Parts: sequence; C-alpha cells; structure tokens
Amino acid sequence: MQRAIVLAPVLALSAVFIWNDAAAQIDADRLRHAVRGDSVFVYHIQQVPVGQGFNIYRRDEGVDEFVRLNEFPVQGVVYPDELPSALGELYEQVQSALEAQNPVQTFFALRSNSILGRLYTFVHPEVAAALGRLYIDTTAAPGEKVSYRIEFVDDLGRPTGTVLEEDVTLEEMIPEPPSDIQLSNDGYAMTINWHYPSSGRVDDKVIRFEILESGPDRDDFRVVNTRFILRDDNQTEYVHHFTTSRLGIPVQYTITAVDITGRQGPAGEIVDFFIEDNIPPGVVEHVAAQFVEDVIEVTWPVSPEPDLSGYRVYRSTDLSGEFELLQEDLVDPFFPVYRDRDIEENVRYFYKVTAVDFSGNESAMSAAAMRHVPDRTPPPAPEEFRAEFLKDEGTVHLRWAVGERPRDFRTYIVLRRKISEAGETIFDQLTHDDYRRNEFMDPGAGGLGFEEGVFYEYGVLAADSSRNFSDTTKILLQVPLVTPPEPPGNVMAVNHDGIRVNVSWTQTPSGAVVYYNVARETPDNELTHFRRLPVRERRLRDETVELGMEYRYAVSAVDSAGNESEPVFSDKVQVRNYDPPRQVRNVRIAEIEDGLEISWEPVVSAHLAGYKVYRSGLATGVYEPLTEDPIEDTRVIVEEHPVQMWYRIRAVDISGNESRPSEPVRAGS
Repeated sequence: MQRAIVLAPVLALSAVFIWNDAAAQIDADRLRHAVRGDSVFVYHIQQVPVGQGFNIYRRDEGVDEFVRLNEFPVQGVVYPDELPSALGELYEQVQSALEAQNPVQTFFALRSNSILGRLYTFVHPEVAAALGRLYIDTTAAPGEKVSYRIEFVDDLGRPTGTVLEEDVTLEEMIPEPPSDIQLSNDGYAMTINWHYPSSGRVDDKVIRFEILESGPDRDDFRVVNTRFILRDDNQTEYVHHFTTSRLGIPVQYTITAVDITGRQGPAGEIVDFFIEDNIPPGVVEHVAAQFVEDVIEVTWPVSPEPDLSGYRVYRSTDLSGEFELLQEDLVDPFFPVYRDRDIEENVRYFYKVTAVDFSGNESAMSAAAMRHVPDRTPPPAPEEFRAEFLKDEGTVHLRWAVGERPRDFRTYIVLRRKISEAGETIFDQLTHDDYRRNEFMDPGAGGLGFEEGVFYEYGVLAADSSRNFSDTTKILLQVPLVTPPEPPGNVMAVNHDGIRVNVSWTQTPSGAVVYYNVARETPDNELTHFRRLPVRERRLRDETVELGMEYRYAVSAVDSAGNESEPVFSDKVQVRNYDPPRQVRNVRIAEIEDGLEISWEPVVSAHLAGYKVYRSGLATGVYEPLTEDPIEDTRVIVEEHPVQMWYRIRAVDISGNESRPSEPVRAGS
C-alpha cells in the first residue's frame, strides 16, 4: 500500500504534480480554473517578478470582445513582512512546512523555487493570492462557456507582452468523499487508511485531504493532520500516521477531499474507534532475590507506570525452561516484595517479574534473578596432614586422613603457595573437581620442580556438592638447599666527587638467598671482605676510599644453608674529584749553557701530582706537552729548544685535573 504524500520541505523540493492526466498538462503557459458556488477561481503559474502583476479579461459566449474584470493589476505581496498578514492563520502552517524561521525565509522559499511555488499555488487559495497567481471571478454565470485572458504587466501597469488565454466551461465539481476508512493504533501512534479513486483524464480539482476527529468532549470535528496531505493520482489507497494525546477513549474519524478552491468535499463515512490502551508497562528492572530465614525474598523497585495495577511473579528451576506463575493475585503495586516459602534445599530458583496495568496489559518478563537454597553444613576438615620432599624424584608427597565423608562429598582441594622474604603469595589450586584420593604428588609449578631452600605452604580442604567447604588444614615445608644460588647481576661502582664510591647491583633470581657478601679489591689486587647486607638491600656507600686510588668491588649471594654464589665484579672505578688546582704563577725563563731554564712558583695542594710543561710557536697557538707524565720539581731544563718558542705551565692533581695554563713566556721576552 502506498503512503499519502505529506507536504513537507523534502517533498516540496522534489515532488512533481501528479493529480490526473489533464492536470499533468498544466504548465506555465496554461490557466487552471475551478468553480465554487458563484465564484470562479482562475490560476496561473507564471514566475512573475516582484512588483509586477496581471490584468484579467473575460469573454462570454456569443460576445466578440474581452471585458476587463479587475480595476487594478493583480499582484502578490511585495515585501516579506506582508506575508503573515496575507496568509493569516495559514502562515504558521506554511512556515513550519517550509522549515523557515521568519517571513523573509518563507517569502524567498516560495518565490525562489518554481516547483515549490507551483505546489503551494494550488494547495490553498490564500497562498496563490499572496504569490499573485489567483483571481476570483464573482460575476460569471455558472454553466456558461467563457474565455479568460491574463495579460501580464510591469510595475507601472504596462503590458509585458506575455498573455495567457483559455476557453473553459464553468462547471462546478464537488469532490467525492473518501471511502473504506480504517483505523488502528499502537499506543499513541495512530494509523488511518482510506480509498480515493483516480480521476482518470478529467481534472476533478482535488488537491489534498483532511483528517477530521471528534472526541467524547466535543460535538464538532477538528482537523487532525498538521501538514497538507497531497492527493496522488497514481494511487488509490492511502495511509497516514499521526499521534493522539489520550488512550482508552472512544473517538470518531472521517476524511474529506479538498479541492484547489480550499473547499472541503463531502466527508467520508464516520468511523467510531476506541483508542485502546495497548501499551504494556515498561519492563521491571533490578529484580533481586535473597535467601532470608528459610525464605527466598524477591524484591524490585516500584514501577513508575501511572496506570499500574500490580505485578506477577514467575519461577523456574531452569533458566532456559518455562517459568510458572506463582500466584493469581497481583502483588501490591506499592509494595514490590514476594516471599517464596515453597522451596527445597540444594535447589537453584530463577525468578522473573512482570508489571500489569489497569487495561490488563502485561509487560515483558524482567531479567531473571537467581537464588540457590543452600546446603549449609560443610564437610569435616582433613586430618593428619603430612608433607615430604622426595629428593630423588624432586617432588612433594602429600597425605592426609580420610575421616567420615558426608553423602554429598564431592572433592578434596589441595593448595600450595610459596613463602619468601618478599611476603606470602596467594594459593594455587593443585586439584580440580572430583578429586577423591587422600594423597597427592606435587611435581612443582608447571612440573618444573622446586626451588631449593624455599618455604612452601600446603593446604587441603574438603568440599561437598553444594560447595560447602571445610576448614583448611595447613602444613609448612622447606625444600633442602644443595646448589649454590645464582649470583647477582650487573654490579656497578660509581665515583662520587672523590669522597665516596656508590656500589649497587641487581637482585639474584634465587629465592632462598638471605644476604649478600661485598668484597673490595685495592690497586695491589688484594681482595678483602668489605660488608654483608641483607637480601633486600642492594646498594652501599664506601666512604673509606682514598682520592686518586682505583678500586673494584665483588658481590656474591648467600642462601640460608650457607651456599655462596660466584662473585660478580664491577668495573674498576677511580676515586677522583673534579676541582683543578689553581693556575701556576710567576713563570720565569732564562737561557743557560745547557739550554733554557724554566722555573715557577709552587702550587700548594694536598693532592698535587706535579706539573706539565707545554710549548707553542705562537703565544696564542696550540700548545703541545714536553712530557707525558707530570714532573714534581718547579724547575726544568729544556736542552733542545727551537728559537722563539713560547712556554706555559699547568699544575696537575692526583685525579688528573689540570689547572688553567700559566701566562705564556719565551726566552728574551
């Protein structure tokens, strides 16, 4: 079934006039007319510039001359602000249909779009008049054959040269009433269907439909549709959707066809319809079930439905099975609690709740709330729990006494966790469901055995089919230590300003280590024990070092059985500072028989290593050292010396820091 065309902006921009074959031939060069009582509505659909208009003439049958009917040129509104007053109450409906915000937008939407303008020309006479496209002739005699001529004029009333002329017979055509009106509702959403015949090749002037409603609180009918419903001559079956504001009331509906003069034709049959309240209440949410004092108490929040009559509670022992109603009477709408006393132990119950309104509508079932009626007696705890490490197999053998098993006994659960200096870890479960033996052989995590010297805590408990658990029986076991631990890694020794050495290392991967031994190697390669640190400490500061000396440090890991790993050595570190001696002053040079004698003032420093002599061919050039090692004296003889060489002296400390160079000097300067 095709839907009725509702006049809206999307339609208006793309629709093509389809009323009937005759109307389909109407274009900008044709006139269209309709008779309503003693009046003839004459339309044109020319695009006339703003401010221009037309004069209209009529020639009656048997008369040779046309007679002008209008005193002044027929024009549309010139300014957008005139549009609301020209359309009256119709303006708001047109503006809304165009999705315009103001008269300016509405005015230009009608004038700038030829399809839109043509469509509204015939939808309502007031729109055609506002666009300057309608003249109503009240002097013609119905039933006569006449000719109409429209002559377009400019804003000064002068003919533009465009003339339209049409011969017509003035016959009044009353629209036929729609038939086969049917209604349905889905809550507030209404649907109305009707039949209207195609006009064939005759222009029956019908342009649109109006849906009329009358309710219990009024005697007259009012128009329901808020937008125009266009007649489409390509279809005979129509459907329209709208909303109602009330449910549960009797109403009457009918439909009329409206022609291009704005006249309603005879109404179709009046249909009595009861707007049924068929909207079920919303689904009940947050249903909960609690086991309280041998009763399962089902609760949920109060439903916000205004017409709520009560609730129904359903129960099942299978979530995917059928749910049965627990009682016929509805649960009080303001006291949403249901107590189920007909229950058995060790059974799982599922509950769903629905809401019911005064019209008998029932909501969909809520999500299920589950509650298990427990068997609350736990089995007895295992006794005489023993653990033994089997050295040859590398496994731990666990045993315990069986004792008296209850009828619903299901399994033993064996647990294990490692205990280290870092603290206790969580238990790992070693057995799974239906383990009924009273001993267990543990090959270690992943079957990889156990770490030597590490403490392991084992636990065993019993569980029944209701998942009641006994107390856990525990035992502590240490795996014997035989193999030395892994050494620590990456020992680093860093000099700090010549006053200390900071030593650090990474943790050993062995879990049974309890402390670290730190040794120090002096420049004479003597390695002596320096310090012992607990396993959680992996750094120290050596402030017994001497400036200028080189050291190397070794760290080894020791486990609880006294097994010690191989030591790991750091790189050599030199104890030095970074403050150079002061500049050498009072450098003097003299020529002697053996060469040049260079002397200078001593530099006072507790860490002075000596002096270096540099020379260059230029005072500001690059200076090269005469010796690689520092000299301790403040006097030096240079036997081989090129002429005109410059000399500078630097003081050097035991950290290798050199002072700024002295002022340059040369012989004879």
